[in-house]
Amino acid sequence: PGREQCPGDVIHRDGRGDRGRRPAVQTLQRREIHGEPVEPKPEREERLLREAEQPVRILERLAWPIEVRTLFLTRKAKRLPQIEYHPLALKPVMAQLTKARAEMDALEPWARSWLRGIARAVEGGARMLAHLGTPEFHTWSTVLYGTPRTPLQDGRTTSLDLAHTLVNVFDSLRGGAVGRESISAGEVAKILRARARKAFGHEAPQVVLVENLSANALAGPNAVRIRKRSHFTDTDVEQLIQHELMVHVATALNERSQKHVPILAASNPATTRTQEGLAVFSEFMTGTMDPQRLHRLADRVLAIDLSMQ
Repeated sequence: PGREQCPGDVIHRDGRGDRGRRPAVQTLQRREIHGEPVEPKPEREERLLREAEQPVRILERLAWPIEVRTLFLTRKAKRLPQIEYHPLALKPVMAQLTKARAEMDALEPWARSWLRGIARAVEGGARMLAHLGTPEFHTWSTVLYGTPRTPLQDGRTTSLDLAHTLVNVFDSLRGGAVGRESISAGEVAKILRARARKAFGHEAPQVVLVENLSANALAGPNAVRIRKRSHFTDTDVEQLIQHELMVHVATALNERSQKHVPILAASNPATTRTQEGLAVFSEFMTGTMDPQRLHRLADRVLAIDLSMQ
């Protein structure tokens, strides 16, 4: 599975998606250039979209220096952090998107719908990053990702409902922690390097230790970064392998190998739900998900809802 949604998926301002099915066999409409019939392929459109999405790096722009966390906790969490954001320049992104959209009209409907959906997601991410540090950032984030109170597939249940259910269950059990052994970031890096080489061979990404990172670990097709000061349990390590290596890295390498559809290697907000959902599902299906991890995921949902209130 790659990072892209289905070809017919459309993002609405309320966060819903309309999923369409792509026929098993596709043909592209014919057009003429200098009187000669040409089969249009979405290569130029894809290239323009790739150029447009390059600066839309959400996690990189949102990441806080580790010193912010240290100072916040030193002050007993009594003062909100003061963050200097650097908003994205919106005009260059929109100019590239305008060019890409102008090229899409001659494409077959399924290709046009799919690429326009990607363009909308890139635009939404760009507009969100252009409003860093303002209320409009929150507005655009809810358009792209929904909220804890956005209904799920059944149209009734919300992520907030599920989070409350999980927290109530875990609080009633009060079980002990799983995997108490403390493993340094350096040891974790060695383990991940070995597993990456075994899974991906010469395409295995580097595993590097970094000082500043918003999460304990982040993965991409070229590198897995681990925060140097972090410590892990043995259960944490297995979760990282399944979540970061076997989903994020594996799908990124798969996407990068699609030479005829290079846009699949692009990252955009429309792919986040599938990527993170698949990664957490992988933890669950491989038996590496433990109650503490699931509790943390539920707590994040509760924390986001509290921040919105």
